[in-house]
Amino acid sequence: MTIAVDHSQKLFHLEDLKGADLTGISLIPQPLALRLDFTFGTETYDTSIEFYHLLHQVISQPINADPYESCFWVGNIEITELKEGRNQLLSTLIYPFQNQAGLVETSSSPLFYFQLEGDICIKIICGSYKIFQHVESIYPYPK
Repeated sequence: MTIAVDHSQKLFHLEDLKGADLTGISLIPQPLALRLDFTFGTETYDTSIEFYHLLHQVISQPINADPYESCFWVGNIEITELKEGRNQLLSTLIYPFQNQAGLVETSSSPLFYFQLEGDICIKIICGSYKIFQHVESIYPYPK
């Protein structure tokens, strides 16, 4: 069973994913979203994060990385809400959508900045996100 984790409550800390393995990166076409899947193996429950209203994303890996590697160790991970300086941050990331004056204009709606560093580096700016944890049901499935 998969449940959405309310990130306003402190039942789940994103820092808990440090040391996990990123095992999946999926682009969801309708609506445009990005999904990251994490695991610790059999030690704990798997976790996924979906990012919606994607404004900017960068996925990088080392030049000499194994081209067949599909599991990436997570060293550092964080999500912060962008309140001040978000136009400047988008400009430093060479965000391509600018007005006639070459400036990035953002609305007053919330924006979030996600960073993952480890065997792979991912940076995302999005309008919203959800964290999901896969948990075992305490009730047996009906036969």
